[in-house]
Amino acid sequence: MALLLLLPLLVSGFMVCLKDPTIYCRLHRWEGQMLYLQVGRYGIYCLLMAMAITAALAGVISHDWGTFCPSWAQSSTQGTEVAQAVCYPVNADFLGALGKFAAHVGIAGAQFSQTAAFLVIAGILTLLMPTVWSRLTVRSLKKELKANDRDEIEMYLLAQSVRHSPICSALVKAFAFKRQVMITMDDRKVYVGHITDIGAPTEVTGVDQEISLIPSVSGYRDKDTLRVVYTTDYPNDTPIRPVGFRQGNIVSISFFSDAIRESFKRADAARVAEEAAPKVHPKKE
Repeated sequence: MALLLLLPLLVSGFMVCLKDPTIYCRLHRWEGQMLYLQVGRYGIYCLLMAMAITAALAGVISHDWGTFCPSWAQSSTQGTEVAQAVCYPVNADFLGALGKFAAHVGIAGAQFSQTAAFLVIAGILTLLMPTVWSRLTVRSLKKELKANDRDEIEMYLLAQSVRHSPICSALVKAFAFKRQVMITMDDRKVYVGHITDIGAPTEVTGVDQEISLIPSVSGYRDKDTLRVVYTTDYPNDTPIRPVGFRQGNIVSISFFSDAIRESFKRADAARVAEEAAPKVHPKKE
């Protein structure tokens, strides 16, 4: 009898982790015993909701309501013949009927047959709870975010799932708002461009694996001063394929601005001109 509740509990808990978007985006963080505890927790929630629904249905519907007979038939002068034609018994005691069936097939004794039927119904409803759970979650998010598109919800959840990592958070924002970023790799190479893909979280990995970027400018950092030296400007009129990077090789990331780049150019030009200008020494009297 315990398997009638344990198996649906575990299965429903794992299905909640897979179907609920708010949980799935953080599922890769849990491993080992933590994952088992989370699955068990959500499974218990599903079981309790299923038992509450089953108890409510049994309390409201599962009764023998007696015989339904219209008032005009009860007062009819024709008596029994009319009553037999229009009056009929109303018995919605599904819990009792299932209990008798459980006792007949040997699932439980006659004393606990209705209890067994109750647990079987609760176990079946437990398996349906993850679908209801996920739909309620999506509806609540749409109402909270005032979003009609599921992609907007996924992007919001993705941003929430990487709040613990500044680099991942910057990548997600750049991808969502189509902003250019400047990425410095661990080999001192520098790339500027638009991020086209950051991957999607799975059951075992997050979004901190690889990215795809279409470069517009590239260069390197000077080994002594670490100043950015741009060496290549990619043409805008020629399609360029995205370049893939491992996020583990990224040292720093920042949003790129052409205005800031031009200001650095002017500062460098002024510095070079100042160094190249002849120095005038004051005359000694």
